[in-house]
Amino acid sequence: MGVTQGAINFFGEKPLALIMVTVFEIWRYFPLSFLFILARMQSVDQDMFEAADMDGASPFQKFWYLALPQLLGILSVLFLLRFIWTFNKFDDIFLLTGGNAGTRTLTVNVYEQAFALSNIGAGRGGGGGDLWLPAFVQLRLLSLYEPGGRAVSGPAPRRGHAASNRRGNAGQRVVWAPLACGLARLPSGGARP
Repeated sequence: MGVTQGAINFFGEKPLALIMVTVFEIWRYFPLSFLFILARMQSVDQDMFEAADMDGASPFQKFWYLALPQLLGILSVLFLLRFIWTFNKFDDIFLLTGGNAGTRTLTVNVYEQAFALSNIGAGRGGGGGDLWLPAFVQLRLLSLYEPGGRAVSGPAPRRGHAASNRRGNAGQRVVWAPLACGLARLPSGGARP
């Protein structure tokens, strides 16, 4: 076609490889994110938008003050899931580029150290480090929200602390309990609501 003299190596040259992997990941995971956002938008009460129309709100104001606050919870969940999945991404990057041309991630490096170079100790050390950053981000995001979707201003209250005597949505005493998936607030009786 005369655009270039030679072939373009989309997955072997440094700027193009990262762009192509990013485009592939967006193409692969956009439908899941779209379904999450669509389900949340369909559950938003339409009376708020009708009231905003009657008050003369512009489309931007309706989005910024009505729709976006309703989406913040699901967007934070999507951010957390995509962060964890991307942080642990191995198969797509290894199959597309082999970790070359600026697309090397920690998991590709662990694979190369442990299996290609037979350095099991370095692979095990990198794999252990792969756990801590997503766990920290998950705990931090979960500590920002309480049941009912209201954001809390500080860290999780300690057991026996005065802040742990707050009342929950149904008037129950609420305490913080560590679970395998992070911090969650349970009624003081210990049963899930």
